Amino acid sequence: MPRAVGLAACEDVHAPHDVPVVTTAVIDGYALDSASTRMAGRPGAVEIQVDRRPPSPVIPGTAVRVMAGSLLPEGTDCVLPPDLLNADGDIVLFSPVKRWAGARLAGSDYGRGEVLV
Repeated sequence: MPRAVGLAACEDVHAPHDVPVVTTAVIDGYALDSASTRMAGRPGAVEIQVDRRPPSPVIPGTAVRVMAGSLLPEGTDCVLPPDLLNADGDIVLFSPVKRWAGARLAGSDYGRGEVLV
């Protein structure tokens, strides 16, 4: 298509679907519901148990292992790095986690129907 460079489009080209299509993990780590962390740091830490046999949806107050690029499991809205694990294998937090931290949202590059050209 080198001959098309510099030419004008005669009509708008719309995105046929969201890109990315689904919400995914940006990092290897642990997916959980950010609402489970809202009391972290008031007055102490919050411990989140890592569920080794992940249910669907994920139970609030627990986390499940995910790999970068994988679909965020139902019931989760953030991903935390593995360095937050304590010696018992639980996640220890001293401050709340923002919703969608460590995640790439569906449609974040462009949404269905958005004008591309």
